Amino acid sequence: MEPKIMAYVDFISLHMQYNCKLGTPLAKKLMKLQIGSSQKPILMYQLAVENCGGFKNHFQPLNTILGGKR
Repeated sequence: MEPKIMAYVDFISLHMQYNCKLGTPLAKKLMKLQIGSSQKPILMYQLAVENCGGFKNHFQPLNTILGGKR
């Protein structure tokens, strides 16, 4: 019998890599993940972003990456 882990989860802790050249906006990927997890809040533990030309440095506010503003 498998444990029902999702029944005890309050949020999703996320460590992911995102590649801007793959085409799907990060906001859409996160929304799809949240919908698939019964609308659990997402805690961004770590986010590695690759191939996002135009950013001044590697440390950008998350809303900059989500909204695509540079």
